[in-house]
Amino acid sequence: MQTWSTEVCARIARGLPTAGIAAELLLPPHTVRDHVKAVFEKTGVTSRGELVSLPYLDRATATPSTGPPSTEVG
Repeated sequence: MQTWSTEVCARIARGLPTAGIAAELLLPPHTVRDHVKAVFEKTGVTSRGELVSLPYLDRATATPSTGPPSTEVG
């Protein structure tokens, strides 16, 4: 994800509204909305709550690791 999108996501995770994100990042609100829309499209989510829950859902649905991959040549 690009830097601005990452910054916007971090503020969404803190619960900031569009106007609050715009004020903190010194961006126009419509630019913030464009970044939010782009992030939604990239991640396939449809809401801010769903976006914030992605890391937790990914961790909860990951298959258990069986250890580090083998480095043996043979």
